[in-house]
Amino acid sequence: MIRPRSAFALPKHPWRPRSAFAPRKHAACVTVAIVALASLTSAAEPPPETIAAPAASRFQFHRAGSCAAQACHGDVRADNVFPEIWGNELSIWIERDPHAQAFQVLSNARSQAMAKVLGLSEPAYRARQCLVCHSPADAERPPADDLASADGVSCEACHGPAEKWLVAHTQRGWREKSPAEKARYGMNDTDDLLTRAQSCTPCHVGAAEQPGEPGGHVNHDLIAAGHPALKFEFSAYLAKMPKHWDEHALDATRADTYDPSFEARAWATGQAVTAGASLKLLAHRASPDSGSPWPEFAEYNCCACHHDLQPAGWRQAEYASRRGAALPGLPAWGTWSLPMIDVLAETRPSRSDDIAAKVAVLALQMKSPGADRRQLAAGAAAAAGVLHRWAAGLGQKRFNAGELANLRAALGNAAPRLVETDWDAAAQFYLAVVALRLADRPSLDSPALVGSLKQLRGSLMFPSATVAGDSRRYDSPRDFDPRQFAESIDSIERLLAP
Repeated sequence: MIRPRSAFALPKHPWRPRSAFAPRKHAACVTVAIVALASLTSAAEPPPETIAAPAASRFQFHRAGSCAAQACHGDVRADNVFPEIWGNELSIWIERDPHAQAFQVLSNARSQAMAKVLGLSEPAYRARQCLVCHSPADAERPPADDLASADGVSCEACHGPAEKWLVAHTQRGWREKSPAEKARYGMNDTDDLLTRAQSCTPCHVGAAEQPGEPGGHVNHDLIAAGHPALKFEFSAYLAKMPKHWDEHALDATRADTYDPSFEARAWATGQAVTAGASLKLLAHRASPDSGSPWPEFAEYNCCACHHDLQPAGWRQAEYASRRGAALPGLPAWGTWSLPMIDVLAETRPSRSDDIAAKVAVLALQMKSPGADRRQLAAGAAAAAGVLHRWAAGLGQKRFNAGELANLRAALGNAAPRLVETDWDAAAQFYLAVVALRLADRPSLDSPALVGSLKQLRGSLMFPSATVAGDSRRYDSPRDFDPRQFAESIDSIERLLAP
């Protein structure tokens, strides 16, 4: 009997839109085209004892076309026999997922201009430094190979290169294998929040390339050439993904009931993983052996330098009123990836690994142009290790009502510091409020909460177009003023209360 897909129950709200599940009718034509282009050949499954995780190189990619058959993942509607496997996953990716366009953007006007500014010896769609994130499968191909079948960021970018598991995962007994057993074939356990978050950060945060792992990072040269600065927040990205899975069904495989605190768990896990990835990248960039330019301005708040110099502006007034504060123009470090460290610490039963103290030391070193690079790199690596251990526990943690209340209280206590700092910290505060309140679903019916969240979101919005005759654009809205943002915090704090 064919079982229907259960509906994903995340409510649709103006600040957290739910992407459509069903692909449009033309998905069938696209799927047929992919099947026609794809090579579906694959070696037979080797005995398990002959498979080991690759040490010096990744398993090979087989491309999205290998998943495109109608009886596999290329149908245009969900009708498979297993509720957690819909059958139209590839169609949803083609039609709805921005990752499917990741390769195509390398041919647009902006990418062409960036390649010229950066002095690349080849077009962006052939440059490995671009492909490693925009089309990982093609980054592994010899430069002379034809890229006509480029997929962008497709199935294997998240699920793992399919060289060993493509055939194996269709055979009897595969579903009974543990995640660890499947990992030996190169398949990632995307049911696990920690694994999911870690698969995003190499490109959405950045990573040093190393054997067996992709890597690429957006430095200041790339940003100056036109690449957007990276502002990744896992729970928000996950919520807006056009899902080809049912989060309830996945979570039910690991417990008897769905975790009502899922959104809080996703937020906490993502914060730990993202902050850890950022610090690991800093350790690479700061190392004198990396060959990276130093100081790396992409580590700092863009708007510390890129802002209107108006005497009556909030920056000048704020700096003048705060004794000992940095002067306008002095870059502030880690304002996007690290402002929630204190709040995240509330999830820890012990403060023996006080990450906040480690980050404070790093912040002092990052303010000094003459800081010892090796010492800085070592400190960043140690702090990244602490956050990695935190993240490993948070991925499986289920927050009870008391823990959620403590987390919301910690967020409320941190609110003045966050919203008075800059746009980065204020945006992170808003995203945290949404995630923690989504963990308490009945509260979403509150008109007061919805109105307050919309007001906060509006104050953070980027301008939709430049002012007539003025082409300047910065990384935060020109009219953003943390003093005005802070005025609405009192109502939000009352709504955060249990």
